[in-house]
Amino acid sequence: MKKILIVVCILIGSMVKGQNLVPNPSFELYDTCPTAFEQISRATGWSSCGGSPDYFNACASYPYGVPSNFWGYQQAINGNAYAVVATYDGMNFTNIREFIISQLLQSLQIGTKYFVSCYISRCDNIGTNGASNKFGFRFSTIQYLWSNPCPVDNFSHVHSDSIITDSIHWTRIAGSFIADNTYQYIIIGNFYDQQHTDTLDINNNTATYYVDAIDVSTDSIYDRTWTGVQNKIIPQKQIDIFPIPANDFMYINNVNNRSSFEIIDCLGQTKINGNLNKNKNEVDVSTLSNGIYFLILDKQKFYKILINH
Repeated sequence: MKKILIVVCILIGSMVKGQNLVPNPSFELYDTCPTAFEQISRATGWSSCGGSPDYFNACASYPYGVPSNFWGYQQAINGNAYAVVATYDGMNFTNIREFIISQLLQSLQIGTKYFVSCYISRCDNIGTNGASNKFGFRFSTIQYLWSNPCPVDNFSHVHSDSIITDSIHWTRIAGSFIADNTYQYIIIGNFYDQQHTDTLDINNNTATYYVDAIDVSTDSIYDRTWTGVQNKIIPQKQIDIFPIPANDFMYINNVNNRSSFEIIDCLGQTKINGNLNKNKNEVDVSTLSNGIYFLILDKQKFYKILINH
């Protein structure tokens, strides 16, 4: 009996260690499809505690859908939904920030090290395509609300000091910290004021980011590889697309021997299609106008591309 109890305790300990403490971490669960902006509360377990963050889901039509929506075009890195958070407003509004908040599945334990991560991608629609640093995470014992927003007081438990400019791929924001309180809530956004935030392309623009695949765990390996995220990232690393931006020709390396491809515009209209193989990896894009397009390989892998003649 003693041996059985020891085995059970080990199994339970392993389950807790490999658990994502964030409920609905990719915003897949919802009560109603989004039908307007500022509806993050329709994603189960999430709400606003500052500004007017958005919720987009493939169940909705444009401009609230995925991958095409008002703020740009981006496939979800995991599933069919994501949140949108503004980290800086360059239109003379001081310290305007958007925050999303969720109650963790269990309170953090004092003295325990936690690994935290999510993926973000810069929105590319004009007016919201600025960029900033300080995107990060804050943990709280207080359930901040839209009517009682989280303070902008230059503190977060984990954040990125790099200005995130990539709107083609997803960028992983990650770090770790040792809990000094029994925090019950996770808050996501930029908690630093104008003076302590660095920006790029802010001329009357807002720095806005798609947010997906949030994880809080005591296991660093689990934090990097929890179900869904890894499978979405590997294809983008395996396929080599260059140059970006493309001029008259684009080259796609490491494709299957008989891969189909399709290039669509932001409205979903097919502009070019055909087949590729290891000996034919060149695509003539000279007829395309300058702008953003999307390459679909084998009807299942999506890549954002830029054309600039």
